[in-house]
Amino acid sequence: MADVKTLLEELSLQVQVPTAASKVYKDECMFSFDTPYSEGGLFVSLKSFQGFSAEFVKMDHKKTGNRLYLHLKKVAKPMVTKKQFFFLLIL
Repeated sequence: MADVKTLLEELSLQVQVPTAASKVYKDECMFSFDTPYSEGGLFVSLKSFQGFSAEFVKMDHKKTGNRLYLHLKKVAKPMVTKKQFFFLLIL
């Protein structure tokens, strides 16, 4: 457990904090059309704020040395239509 704590402390020094002017590319992969709704989700670099699919995240790690990513995974829920009820009033 101590190893994980020291590793996270070391990696936290590499994390950039986004400002109001920062652009965070969390909607789509930089190289493909994968989104957080895709099967593998989207990995956002906490250093450059660029999004990568599972296929390209290893390539970014090799290029930049970044080891910390935020994994975004969304699941679309089917829309539920409102049921209409009809009442019959007999006098």
